[in-house]
Amino acid sequence: MKLTSSQIQFIDRYLQNSDVIFVDVRAEMTDHIASAIEAKITNENLDFDVAFKTYMIQNKKSLLANNGKFFPQYFAAVIYFIKTLYQPFNLVLAASLFIIFHYGFPLLHSEIVFETIKKGLFFGIVTLAFIQGIYTFFIDKKRYLYVEKTGFILVVIYYLHLFTNGFYSEKKVSLNTLCLSVFLFFAFVIHYIKTIKKFKN
Repeated sequence: MKLTSSQIQFIDRYLQNSDVIFVDVRAEMTDHIASAIEAKITNENLDFDVAFKTYMIQNKKSLLANNGKFFPQYFAAVIYFIKTLYQPFNLVLAASLFIIFHYGFPLLHSEIVFETIKKGLFFGIVTLAFIQGIYTFFIDKKRYLYVEKTGFILVVIYYLHLFTNGFYSEKKVSLNTLCLSVFLFFAFVIHYIKTIKKFKN
């Protein structure tokens, strides 16, 4: 038996009241619980209220075991982001950037191009972090673990960019490291937008 939308919303509210604050985590847990309750209703001939109460008594502790814990959340977010790097659109993006950086920009014979990209990426990272914070806490007012906890990857990209592309030394910009920084930045932007759209639907 399929649960109604109001019953699914009930599960979502229950999890929210149990301090499952991240929308994406709550959505996955809601799906998991709903499937288990549907099976329980069918197999044991129970109504929704009894099936829900019985299931939560038995499983609530294990379901919420990792909620609010620092390391599991960061680990899950990083793994989720890494998996997106192997998706077709990111592979096409990586190949396109490699071709542009190694066969396009060098034809211009201009260090100004690379310096512009370097500085533009720096301000892009800072601006994205600012916009993400404003959107999350003041506009959308919803928190997404797979975006928020992966946000520190922006910090990694930021420092990778600073230390490898001449911000702290007089060395020239490296084509490979600049290409990698640009790829990771755009991969994160795509990841951010797709994650929010996925859990808004």
